[in-house]
Amino acid sequence: MNQCKKVCHELGTLCHNTQNRVISLMCEKDDCKYLGDYLQQLKVMEVLCNYMCVCCCEMENLTQSTISEFKNKCKMLVKSCGIMSKKLSSDELTKLNCDKIKKLCDNTFVKTKKTKKR
Repeated sequence: MNQCKKVCHELGTLCHNTQNRVISLMCEKDDCKYLGDYLQQLKVMEVLCNYMCVCCCEMENLTQSTISEFKNKCKMLVKSCGIMSKKLSSDELTKLNCDKIKKLCDNTFVKTKKTKKR
């Protein structure tokens, strides 16, 4: 649970802090639908991470569906970073925290446990 809370807190804060950077870049770009998609994904991930942190603080078990949703949202963020890497400079990608987000999304706490069937 501690690792979960640490990762979720860090990722949620990073998503929150990146949103204004995305909006600023959207003002500079003409065709920026991909930035709008990324912004929306950041907002969703921020809220999901906040929820997961509350669950960790309250010592509630995270359901498999919550962990699955986290993995899915991470995949979407990483995919958006891949799309942006083809359209933006490396400096712009750094400002949008793509590498940091990828690193946090590739963490150990979301590995699923195999259960025996009876």
